Amino acid sequence: MSYASLCTSFVTTAPVLFLPDFFLSATHQSRSITRYNNEESLTDCINELGDGDAPSTVSCFISPFIDNTDYRTIRNIEETGDVLTKRKEIRHVKDSSKRELKLENENAEAFLNFPFFTDRATCMHLKRPSTKVMFIMRGLSGSGKSTIVQKIKSIYAKAVICSADDYFYSKDGVYNHDNNLLGAAHADCQSKAAQACQQNAPIIVIDNTNVKRWEMKYYADLGNVHGYVIVTVQPKTPWKMDPVQLAQRNKHGVPYDILKKKVQMFDDVVPVYYGWFLCEKKSNSLMSLASKIFLECIIKLPEFKKYLLNAMNIKPEHISDEMAEHLLSTYHTKPVKKSPLLHCTSMYCGSGRAPGCLQYHRSINIQSACGQVFELALSGLIITKRTMAARVTLSSAAAPLFKNAAVEEWNERTSQANLSSRKNEKFRKIKSKKNGKLKKNMPDVPLLMADDNLNTSPFLSFLTRKFPKLTVSGSLRNAHFTLKTSPGVESKEVNTDILDICQVESSSAIEIPEFVPVTGGQACYLGDGICCVYFDVTPKVKTIFSGYY
Repeated sequence: MSYASLCTSFVTTAPVLFLPDFFLSATHQSRSITRYNNEESLTDCINELGDGDAPSTVSCFISPFIDNTDYRTIRNIEETGDVLTKRKEIRHVKDSSKRELKLENENAEAFLNFPFFTDRATCMHLKRPSTKVMFIMRGLSGSGKSTIVQKIKSIYAKAVICSADDYFYSKDGVYNHDNNLLGAAHADCQSKAAQACQQNAPIIVIDNTNVKRWEMKYYADLGNVHGYVIVTVQPKTPWKMDPVQLAQRNKHGVPYDILKKKVQMFDDVVPVYYGWFLCEKKSNSLMSLASKIFLECIIKLPEFKKYLLNAMNIKPEHISDEMAEHLLSTYHTKPVKKSPLLHCTSMYCGSGRAPGCLQYHRSINIQSACGQVFELALSGLIITKRTMAARVTLSSAAAPLFKNAAVEEWNERTSQANLSSRKNEKFRKIKSKKNGKLKKNMPDVPLLMADDNLNTSPFLSFLTRKFPKLTVSGSLRNAHFTLKTSPGVESKEVNTDILDICQVESSSAIEIPEFVPVTGGQACYLGDGICCVYFDVTPKVKTIFSGYY
């Protein structure tokens, strides 16, 4: 085999150049050395040498690195030995780096696949002046937080970035970290966040690692008080919990040992509950509308007014109508809570203590929905002696996120109560027969079961025809915004009241009540201090899905 053929057989796709020693000798120093970067040009060069010019030794030049100008740097491997092995080893390193870079480039969109980047309706809603969102970043150095923060800033120009790291940058932009100044750095970050909240900045980003729950508590409490929806954001990069890669990638030189400890310390922060949050402006508007409708109801429904006054130990005949209306306007009070935002709870988690909450919290669907805008419909109000709430009809997109355990608890309680009632009824009839005192005209008290026949209810048929958007049956029927409660009543009791009302509406034992017109719809009194308002046109409201921390 000729020398040229032999060399050609060694050629692969790697940019390798074989040059004979004499080609580099003094007699050939004046010749320019061409950098061959592909197989074809390398083969041509070898063939030009001919059989008679075959040298005794060969030097191997390899160019495995490419810069931004596509200029190849040539390295000379001086060690003798198996040239092919060395070439394959270097090419393997080069290919691995390229594959990793290609993987990152291909998945860049996946790493930034957050609804506040990709969902048009969400982006538009977050750009409204009335929307206030606080993004609390959570992630270790090198995990990709900075990329997300830069993306937020590029989309939402008015976003305020609060980071403890900023404290360590000099005026010239040089980063000089000092552990002794960590306390001062975080105090400065907290001060900046508080100032942004006071100025009602529409978007606030807390760009810290927030490894432990307590580290983000100050910011969550601050945001809640000022009417911000809190959205925690963690990078989606596959190396976010890999201390080896984090040590290589982080720009502040945080070593592997520290990152390994941080990974082990990282808290899985579960919120108190998940839900859909109204902005502060819409929350106040809905509260005002409900208060107005309530006053209309106590004026137009005398039996309802009388019941509530008796519940306050006030005789209606002893006070004027004006005084009664004034007293009843304060019958319900706003629940004590940190946030002024109204919300529709999708699931109560109890910060990780509620049954089944961890599976819900860690679900891909839930995590992907955080920070996304959902449109909900308001179908009416319920006003009872204990609570006041707006009934919500969930959209097809929001419905899968609703996992309220109150329905299961209510079904179990109702089944047990009805079983006891049936036993008591049977015992009463037996006792009456023995005593010969069974009265023919005794009213039949309906025993309302959770699975009562819905088709036999004239009231339900009327509601379905008149208000088709109303949800009376199924697991979504108790979706709501809690507005007010009477003193001493917890917000969770709204679930019980709505479910009880749905059961009455579905019962065949109730006739169609009298309706009176009120703002936006029709109101009726169902007895026992229960007033229902049904909206003629279901108003739609935009909400942000997230957790309450």
